[in-house]
Amino acid sequence: MVFFREGDGSELQAIAGLWEDLRSMLADVATTFQHHYVDVTFDNRMEVVRKRAAGGSIWIVLAEDDGEAVGYCLSTIGEDRVGWLDSFYVHPERRREGIGGELLTRSIGWLRAQDARAIRLTVTPGNESVMSFYRSQGFELRKYLLELDGKFE
Repeated sequence: MVFFREGDGSELQAIAGLWEDLRSMLADVATTFQHHYVDVTFDNRMEVVRKRAAGGSIWIVLAEDDGEAVGYCLSTIGEDRVGWLDSFYVHPERRREGIGGELLTRSIGWLRAQDARAIRLTVTPGNESVMSFYRSQGFELRKYLLELDGKFE
């Protein structure tokens, strides 16, 4: 039976293994900026998450089955009151069991309770197969964001 555990930013380490599975999968499927998924570390990515949540909060919903982590959703809300579903993953063999829907429902509920003025997420080019899932959860494509690779100061 799947148990859902919820917590704040102090629970980040609990998702490290699943996050690494997500990073590896995205490194394989990404059609642009692939090196970002190859080179990034958990600690580096969590620093980005902490910056996005500056002045706000971090929330994690972790799905566990018999003590084993099988999925998670990491959400943030910053001072601007924009909620982000920053990172989301369910083990491939556990998909289509309702775990992902429950993770999103709980995360969106938390963001709404924080008075988020919008809830956003991004999808990596090459991972478009998840779009039908997100649409089934009420998300709609709002815009395309184009970016040049590199650091601009």
